[in-house]
Amino acid sequence: MTWQYTPYIIPILVSIIISGLLMFWGWQRRHTPGANWFTAMMFSAFFWAFFYGLEMLSVSLEQTLLWSKLQYFGAVNLAVMWLFLVLTYTGKRDWLTARNIALHFIIPGITLALVWSNELHELIWVNPGLDNNPAFNTLSFKPGLWWWVNIAYSYLILLFTSILLITALIRAATLYRRQITILLFFSGFTWLGNLVYTIGLSPQGMNLTPITFSLSGLLIAWGLFRYRMMDIAPIARDAIIEKMNEGLIVLDAQKRVVDINIVAQNILDQSLSALMGEPINKVLSAYPVLEELWQDAESENKSIDITLNTGTTRIRSFNVVISSLRNKHGRLSGWLMFWHDITQRKQQEVATHLLLSITQQISTAHNFHDSLHKALQLIVDLTGWVFGEAWLPNQDHTELENSNANYCIAEATSHISEFNKISQDFTFKFNVGLPGRVWATKKPEWQKNISTLPKEIYLRALYAQKAGLQAALGVPILDGDNLVAVMVFYMDRSDVKDQYMVDLISSAAAQLGAILQNKRSEEAMRMQSAALEATANGIVITNLKGEIIWANPAISKLTGYSLAEVIGEKPSLFKSNKHSPEFYKQLWDTISSGSVWHGEIINQNKDGSLYTEEQTITPAYNKDGALTHYIAIKQDVTLRKKAEDALATERNLLRTLIDNLPDFILAKDRQGRFTLANKALAELDGLSNPSELIGKTEFDTKPPEIAARFQSVEQEIFRTGESVINHPEQTLDSLGNPRWMLTTKIPLKNKDGKITGLVGIGRDITERKKMEDELRKLSRAVEQSDSTIVITNLNGDVEFANPAFTRITGYSLEEAIGQNTRLLSSGKHPASFYQELWETITKGETWQGEMINRKKDGSLYWEAATISPVYNEDGEITHYLAVKEDISKRKAIQKALTEEQQKSDALLKNMLPEKIANEIKETGSVNPVLFKNASILFTDFKNFTSTAEQLAPQELVDMINIYFTAFDDIIDKYNLEKLKTIGDSYMCAGGLPTPCDTHANDITQAAFDILAFVQSEKEKRQSQGLRSWDIRIGISSGPVIAGVVGQKKYTYDVWGDTVVMASRMEASGKIDKINISQSTYELIKEDFDCQYRGKVAAKHKGEVKMYFVNGAKPGKL
Repeated sequence: MTWQYTPYIIPILVSIIISGLLMFWGWQRRHTPGANWFTAMMFSAFFWAFFYGLEMLSVSLEQTLLWSKLQYFGAVNLAVMWLFLVLTYTGKRDWLTARNIALHFIIPGITLALVWSNELHELIWVNPGLDNNPAFNTLSFKPGLWWWVNIAYSYLILLFTSILLITALIRAATLYRRQITILLFFSGFTWLGNLVYTIGLSPQGMNLTPITFSLSGLLIAWGLFRYRMMDIAPIARDAIIEKMNEGLIVLDAQKRVVDINIVAQNILDQSLSALMGEPINKVLSAYPVLEELWQDAESENKSIDITLNTGTTRIRSFNVVISSLRNKHGRLSGWLMFWHDITQRKQQEVATHLLLSITQQISTAHNFHDSLHKALQLIVDLTGWVFGEAWLPNQDHTELENSNANYCIAEATSHISEFNKISQDFTFKFNVGLPGRVWATKKPEWQKNISTLPKEIYLRALYAQKAGLQAALGVPILDGDNLVAVMVFYMDRSDVKDQYMVDLISSAAAQLGAILQNKRSEEAMRMQSAALEATANGIVITNLKGEIIWANPAISKLTGYSLAEVIGEKPSLFKSNKHSPEFYKQLWDTISSGSVWHGEIINQNKDGSLYTEEQTITPAYNKDGALTHYIAIKQDVTLRKKAEDALATERNLLRTLIDNLPDFILAKDRQGRFTLANKALAELDGLSNPSELIGKTEFDTKPPEIAARFQSVEQEIFRTGESVINHPEQTLDSLGNPRWMLTTKIPLKNKDGKITGLVGIGRDITERKKMEDELRKLSRAVEQSDSTIVITNLNGDVEFANPAFTRITGYSLEEAIGQNTRLLSSGKHPASFYQELWETITKGETWQGEMINRKKDGSLYWEAATISPVYNEDGEITHYLAVKEDISKRKAIQKALTEEQQKSDALLKNMLPEKIANEIKETGSVNPVLFKNASILFTDFKNFTSTAEQLAPQELVDMINIYFTAFDDIIDKYNLEKLKTIGDSYMCAGGLPTPCDTHANDITQAAFDILAFVQSEKEKRQSQGLRSWDIRIGISSGPVIAGVVGQKKYTYDVWGDTVVMASRMEASGKIDKINISQSTYELIKEDFDCQYRGKVAAKHKGEVKMYFVNGAKPGKL
């Protein structure tokens, strides 16, 4: 290869050496911020200068073109590298994302591709040749289009970087202005060298750009490493020690990080290179609480305590202090920021506070669920978790179930709610899943990241991943050796085991065990007591001799005997002599052997009347397995036995019921005189016969103060007309003993709505308060009831259900517990039904009624329900108790009769107008009626016959149905009456069977709606390639006769010349037009724009005046 020598190669060689040395020097200092871009820029300058020198030494066009193309590998990148260096210096490194960097290399990349393929398009060099000037050979060319694009791109970058530097120069302190001036000089000097070459003023056409870049690089290197432009030399470096225990950050006067020790780097979990030169507000953007430290920071030292997750993923607490740093002249030159670790002190404070708070908060909780929720909340809030859940053993201790007492911090609720919801459906067997393993080992278990665990280890890993949950800790709550619950806590980050956290929460769990178990026992006793008091079934407990030692209030209602009369007696007190001795022997043999006896017994009431009861007698054992008692549950089934005779005996039964009810029944007139009283009320006042109360007032039987109180309540009822429901009243019995009654009094109105008196019912609730201590013996009594008994919390979630519930609904106890009573909802009642129910019981009142529910197999059933609130010792409602009886058979009979009647009515009204149908139902016939003015409308489809021949029968019927169904909806809109369809013709009328003055306007508006539908349907069907029809519409108005014809199949029809004329209007009309007669025109001309057609021949009518209706007049309709 032949070369030429030229003295002009010397400055190029100098620039090659300079740029090479600067490239190597920059690489050695690559950890300095900005040094990488400086090194890359010097490499590009070196590459450009090296191959430009080879170009100057070449003697052939081929060599010159090759070296010129290779120069571009450096030339196209210089401006971009300079841009990145300036962005780094001016604090805009955020712009240097991978995407933005790649975008800036698009034009350089295209330029390189065009350079190496220039022979195909000459977009870079047009007619390139060898310029043999006296000094040296260079490539001669005319610049191509893209050559100017590349030049413009480089100049735009130089302009933009100059603007950035000038802006920085204006805003900068004196310390930095020399640095910025150096960079601006580099930019201008380099720009000038390239501009001189571009406009052709350089000596011998020599390209000065690689030379000016190399020489200017010396200035950049001096500024970069002399003034440390990117990281500003630490102001107080000599005053600190790198290995000090506290974290230290040094800031300059612009609040940029100029030094940071290794401790602070670890605290912030960032490297030195990532932090140097960054504004402190950006470095600490994740900790907004620190912003207040910088308010008026120059005046004094400031400090604040902060808790954060450090680079080791552990929660640590720090006391952060900043103090101003001044130079020898007293001017502010920066700040020192110290981070003192106070984690151990904070942990001790949290542990003490947590244990004290658990004891205080749970002692005030109303129930077990509330206690568990408060415990989770305290632990989550005080120890830094984001979510806590609790799992409880089911009744047979075979699985753990979700407690629904879970707690989540407010900030995480949105993304954890779905995880919490899904968790409600999970259960965990012994040693399965995280809760199951904690149950098995009875020891805490820590998982660093549950979202990455296989399903065998953590069953809900996928859901945890979606919720952003990672680290987890499971802790058992034990009462002695018995598991009360398993608590699981979650973080939203991965974390290695924190033994301090494990010990802290384990200590809290140990304290919780006995407390929570006591809450559970108290709650169970309260619910059992309420259930036994409220059950409608009679319950009797006897000793082994058969002597009654306890009975519930329902026994008095069932037998007529007071509880005092029953206690100590044997069940033979109720014996009716309707059963043989063998019957009673078999009963006693069964229960004496330890078996349960179930059957029906006819017994005798105190008043001598007989009643039938369904009875279940169950042996009861003590903890040693010895038989100690018998429990009998009685349900009065007398009414069920006598249901067939209920109608005939209703009045007598009501009187008997009132006389024998243990509740007090009364009625009074407006003067407070008794007009009705039952035996229970008479006995309360010491009277032998209720008739002795008739005509008397409360002042005749009660002390004045009690009578006055009763009178005040009753007068308020008369004044307001409002009932008093479940009102507690204190009174005295005939012996002067205080008694409590729960009374309901309702105003009694006559047929005119005037209040004439009141009716009332009261129940003696005195004995209920005395029986609470005996309720423990009665837990099995609830289990044996044939009535469904359900106890829920205040949200309606089932907490207790007896076996009758399982038998009737098909749901097992495990399936029901924890579920809302909406589980049984049939969807057959409106929302207002349930709203009224909930409003009643939440007010502390008892709701009674009937409802339709759904069994597990999907079948529906009727229940008669009584739902009552359950109170704690503070008088607060804690639960609701529902006692329900299946009445499906009775309702089925009633429903069948109603449905048959409704079917008959619906069928008749579907055939005839409702008014006509009602007339037929009432009289059995319909008289023809002359309507002096009505409107008749006929429609007809064009080409119906030819279209019908081409369609399948089903397709034709479906198509007609689409049109006629739409017509039906339209005439309903305008209160018109459909008369009939004849093939493709549709007939309707306005103004009958109920006369209407607007019938002509109504039927015309309907005609326009029909026309609009047909046109719209035509467009739609044509767009789908389907057949469609056009329509003619005719209307006429006048007198018609209407009536019903037929005996077996009623038809409502009309007759008269008006009907014939309407048919002629349709036949004489035009497609998509509404053709009306003279009579209709006279009725609608004020509201519609009509076009007179003249006299048109009509079949059998001669020439008849006809009109087209073009539309409604503006502002008329």
